[in-house]
Amino acid sequence: MRQLKKVKWKNALGQEIVFDNRVLFCEYIDMTGITGIHTVKSLAAADGQTTIEHHLGPKPIPCTFAWKDRQNDSYFHRELVSIFSVLAQGTLTVTTETDTYRIECYPQDIPVFKRDPDVHYVWRWNVDFVADYPYWRRGTEQSVTLDSNTTLIASDCPFDIPPVICVPANESTVMLATQHRRTSGDSWSDQTPAFTVSARNYPVWIDVQTMKVTKADGTKCDQVIDVRAAIDRALIRYGQNYFVCTGTFTSENRPTVSYYRLSAGEV
Repeated sequence: MRQLKKVKWKNALGQEIVFDNRVLFCEYIDMTGITGIHTVKSLAAADGQTTIEHHLGPKPIPCTFAWKDRQNDSYFHRELVSIFSVLAQGTLTVTTETDTYRIECYPQDIPVFKRDPDVHYVWRWNVDFVADYPYWRRGTEQSVTLDSNTTLIASDCPFDIPPVICVPANESTVMLATQHRRTSGDSWSDQTPAFTVSARNYPVWIDVQTMKVTKADGTKCDQVIDVRAAIDRALIRYGQNYFVCTGTFTSENRPTVSYYRLSAGEV
């Protein structure tokens, strides 16, 4: 018999609730369900169609929770409603027997709380979370320091991973590019056009998913990168990924690539 999953919900206001299956229970959660979006094109004067693109839609995460309220805790009754407010996004963390998963999402509706008809101190409610970005971040964050020329990052994840690239302060222009192939015997199937980060006296973080370029305090500094740079294509794909980096660095102060393994969830 599989162990119940432990679930933590923490919203943007800092409110959090942990379902550790002692007093608060997660009785049901669907981590894997998701809708595919398939773009099709009709054939001219012929039967059938051609599918030209496949994408994943937002991920719905339906959950059923329960609470053993033996103490008749009126304060917590009021707190529950605000914790699951639809106006505050947050992070859902699920701990299973094998790993830990995190995803940014929000409750679709404020839940309805119902007392169990047979056990008067047990309350139950359903929450349907929705994640706009449909992948779970699995495990801990990985970080790779880039070498002087090329650095290999191998991935067995079937999904394209958008990393965060940190470029330290540098007196000269830094050039970055990526190359990808499935196996060592394949030819290069995708290559990101090189883009440059101009000289500056502060480090910058390049978020490939959001295409934001920021300083350590979160201030935007897009001016250090050409607006035509295809930074959204600097992905870690299934197979072998070579990150090409040129610039003047010390051994203690080199660019890094940070990322999480992505997952569709766990049964």
